Amino acid sequence: MAGPGEENPIQGVAEERISIETLISLLNHKDKKIRKQAAMVLGERGDMKATEPLVRSMAFDSWEVRMTAATSLGKIGDPEAAEPLAEALGDPDVGVRQAAEGSLLRLGVPSVVPLLKTLRHSSASVRVTAAKLLGRIGDQRAVEPLIGSLRDASADVRLVAGESLVKLGPPAIGPLISILRDDDPDVRKRAAEIVGTIGAPALEDLMGAFRDGNWNVRMASALALERVGTPAIDDLIAALNDSDRDIKTRAAVVLGKIGDQRSLGPLTRASLDDDPDVQDAAFRAIAMVKAKGNPS
Repeated sequence: MAGPGEENPIQGVAEERISIETLISLLNHKDKKIRKQAAMVLGERGDMKATEPLVRSMAFDSWEVRMTAATSLGKIGDPEAAEPLAEALGDPDVGVRQAAEGSLLRLGVPSVVPLLKTLRHSSASVRVTAAKLLGRIGDQRAVEPLIGSLRDASADVRLVAGESLVKLGPPAIGPLISILRDDDPDVRKRAAEIVGTIGAPALEDLMGAFRDGNWNVRMASALALERVGTPAIDDLIAALNDSDRDIKTRAAVVLGKIGDQRSLGPLTRASLDDDPDVQDAAFRAIAMVKAKGNPS
């Protein structure tokens, strides 16, 4: 409110009767409560002429006004606000950060490029928020940068980047499959887990990787197929008849870990294979499937 003896230029006046220019000028009022109210009304009015003044308020005013300005920028919907809103994810006040996050989500696609830049922010918590928002917005341009975030120094960033890649779904499968041959075992493991969580849409690519000449790729794809679970059963059963003993052996191992009763017949036949490694893997898998079907 205005100070003693001062009139509040907004209070008691129908909002629609106050010009945008007047409201913008009130963002410079000496009373921060009036500045906050002006910022709020500008958001309700939705005029893009208010974007630049609100951006200035978000940068320099009190936390209450910064928070209101960030919220109002989302309501106005001007794409030009995306970059300053992304910068506000690093604001010292949690309320401002949350308001900026909500407005970036509300802006949607125009937020993607600023958020991609924010994935390189010095603060891990800001990178986490950027990765989370990119997953929720769902733009395919985020796939490669989020895969890059699987190497982030922060475990939280790596986790959220993975969750966002799962949300992006099939468009992320090809690039993730390609990094199953990464030199870093942790990166390979994370990629495999993500592809496995995406599930059935990744099966064709995963079965191709299951037969790859690179041992790391084969092992990572086996981990992913285990995570896919039941939808992978038919492809893995078919792999028991492959001419490559390594593929047959790994297929038996994964089938055992999945534990679907439908695999018992094919595994029993695989236990009669000429290769002792395939036989051993099939016997072990049969025991695992039976144990899962008859828990003690």
